[in-house]
Amino acid sequence: MKNEINKYRTKNSPDTSKVSDKEYVQGKAEKNQNKKTKFTVLLLADSQGRGLANQLQVNLGKDFSVNGIFKPNATFENVTAEVKSMTSNLTSEDFLIILAGSNNALDGKTVTTDNLSTISNIENTNVIIIAVPYWKGRPVLNEFIYKINLQIYNELVVGKQNFSLFDINTIMNKTDFTFHGRHLNSKGKKKLSFRLSQLITQTERPISNKMQWINYSNLITISENVTSINSNNNFQLGQTASSALYPNLPQTDEELQGFRLHRQSFL
Repeated sequence: MKNEINKYRTKNSPDTSKVSDKEYVQGKAEKNQNKKTKFTVLLLADSQGRGLANQLQVNLGKDFSVNGIFKPNATFENVTAEVKSMTSNLTSEDFLIILAGSNNALDGKTVTTDNLSTISNIENTNVIIIAVPYWKGRPVLNEFIYKINLQIYNELVVGKQNFSLFDINTIMNKTDFTFHGRHLNSKGKKKLSFRLSQLITQTERPISNKMQWINYSNLITISENVTSINSNNNFQLGQTASSALYPNLPQTDEELQGFRLHRQSFL
């Protein structure tokens, strides 16, 4: 796995405080070559994951080796493009964590079926998918984020014993995000890292019953209702955390299109 991950290392430094197109972060502790004494946690993320691997390493401690790759401005597909080869050496005692999808929402696209199919075939390790965080005060965009989260849950988590969805939106509030509301701030990342480390250390491996430890939210409850509603050709989005917190901050489709055009200028 190290050879595959090293392709994404920056030439100068693995320090997550430095901005680059692709950046690799590895925990300081190395595996004992004679006997595996550490559990591996591999984090694949878009820009939301900047610095998260280092924080996870601190929280998890010496019994874990945390490897992190984050790709700024990347879609879910870009973040997980090499997931098959990167996870080939992971075991049932290790973890893959994926935090991506925000840029799919900005592009107005769900995750491709082929990409999700590749991920769903991972059977050798535990997989935690972090739900796409809602964007403060952007209900139109958040409706699309809801659709992406629902897609990920239905296509990756349902029926998979080793897959779980952690809904970040149940633990975050507006003080955990930067001023513009899109990215987690340092406080939010510390909170996310702490909760993830709790889940990892308190979970028996392989995962036997994710209902005992995963933090389910309105997303999961609503997903079951939406499926039945959709079958009657009367699809309605349920109440999301964002629409409940920010009911008086409307956003038009035209404004959302402006965000997408702005994002395209950076690609």
